[in-house]
Amino acid sequence: MARVLLVDDDLNVLRGHGRILRNGGYQVETANSGEHALELVAAGDFDAVILDVRMPGMDGITFLRLLRERACEVPVMLLTGSLTAENAATAINLGVAGCLVKPINARELTDGLTHVVRPRVLH
Repeated sequence: MARVLLVDDDLNVLRGHGRILRNGGYQVETANSGEHALELVAAGDFDAVILDVRMPGMDGITFLRLLRERACEVPVMLLTGSLTAENAATAINLGVAGCLVKPINARELTDGLTHVVRPRVLH
C-alpha cells in the first residue's frame, strides 16, 4: 500500500482528501503545516506528498525547496487554488511531479496521485 503525506493548513481539506485517499487504498498521514510535514518526512518513508502551496508560516514552495536541499526525491504534487508563474517555474525547477487545482473532485485527486505513485511503487 502506497504511503502518502497530505499537507494543507485547512483541516477540512485534510479530512476530506484524506478520506478520499484512504478509500482509494492509500495509507495517509496528514500535516497542517510545512514545518510539521518536514518532521514527518524526516521520520518516515513516503511514496508521494500532496502539498498545498499557500499556507501560513512555511509555504509549499519553501517546503519543496527544503525537501530537495535534503536530497529527498519523493514525488510531490502541488495542490493549489492559485499558482503564480513564478511559483510554477520554481516548482518545475525543483522537480514537482504535477499540480492539482482546487477545487478538486475525488477522481481528479486519485487519478493525479496514481500517475505519480504507481511507477515508483512497482519498481
